[in-house]
Amino acid sequence: MHKANEITRESQVIFKSDIELSDDVKALDKQIDELYGKWNYYDILPDVCDLLRRRSDVVASQHLVRESIASLSKAMIFDPTSGVNFSMRGRRYINAGDFEKACADFAMASRLIPENWYVWYHLGLCNLIIGNTALADKAYVQCAQIPTTKSLTVALLNWRWITMMRQGRKEEAAELIKAVDSSWDMDGTDNYLRLIRLYKGEITPEEAMTIPNDPEPILSVTTQGFGVANYYLVNGDMENYKKTLDRTLEVGKDEAWMCFGWAAAEYERKRLPD
Repeated sequence: MHKANEITRESQVIFKSDIELSDDVKALDKQIDELYGKWNYYDILPDVCDLLRRRSDVVASQHLVRESIASLSKAMIFDPTSGVNFSMRGRRYINAGDFEKACADFAMASRLIPENWYVWYHLGLCNLIIGNTALADKAYVQCAQIPTTKSLTVALLNWRWITMMRQGRKEEAAELIKAVDSSWDMDGTDNYLRLIRLYKGEITPEEAMTIPNDPEPILSVTTQGFGVANYYLVNGDMENYKKTLDRTLEVGKDEAWMCFGWAAAEYERKRLPD
């Protein structure tokens, strides 16, 4: 039996393994089973969906991606028109590196909860990674119309810039980030701001990869690594694009395999020749 805190990408995403579930997950399972035993199906709908979503969050924090996806899929049986369920499961498919399924879930969520900024943001990300830049651009345009924080605006600008550059829209991309200033308050993390400074020529790729005083260095390294890799890609430097993807995958393989930057780097690297 494997303990939850020992779960690696190989044991959880690729191969099936026997998992020793934690006590808090077992307690949730007991509550869910008790609800299943009620005679009136409709009485348990709100409670069982809430418990399944909670279970999904708990097991995801333990790197149990399959368990998290399965919990949300069960929640959909009880509430098949919940945009929250589709959005949450889409994020878990990203954790598993399955961007096609994630894209499908976010597309559904965008119909059910079109006012949600994160849904459009992640729909854009998934379309970008699987190569649908036109659809990614449409999702980002929708996302940009929803008010949000300055730090999230900068995150969105990062991906819109990459999307436009991949489409060859260099002048539009440059204009898009022109007003971004290094003095902006990023709520404690300036990962995407540093990348935009790279795009504007204010810092070098190596400076963009440096993470000073970061509380979550592994997460930042994967974010920065994938961003810098894309900078090389859209500027035609395929050698450094591949090297940066490889560097990102090596640094984050043990602790960051559930991060978007790592999963995206793996997805793109697998589609490149050695």
